[in-house]
Amino acid sequence: MSFFASIVTVFNRIGSLAMNEGKKDGVERDAAEAVAERARQNIIEQGLVDSGFMLDTTGARKAGDGYSVGTDAHYGEFVEFGTWKMSARPWLIPAIESASGEFERAIGVHFG
Repeated sequence: MSFFASIVTVFNRIGSLAMNEGKKDGVERDAAEAVAERARQNIIEQGLVDSGFMLDTTGARKAGDGYSVGTDAHYGEFVEFGTWKMSARPWLIPAIESASGEFERAIGVHFG
């Protein structure tokens, strides 16, 4: 099953902060969930909902030492980056960019 995991593993740089493993996982999970929620909002706002499959399968999952955010929809990559027939309609990268503040918030929650 493809999860579009090749696009991003959320906040791998957290490992360099030498955090307690339990807190590190909590920060990563919270940040990944924030990105996933923003990605779902982008899908809706851009009118990318046809069958609802991409929206319904967009989320965050544990992936190795971090979390990945993506979709099970095989065409999610084509929507994000476009094709020679279709212009790009980014929904995931803008979610990552707009959720940068969630990283700091998640650290505050777990270490505040």
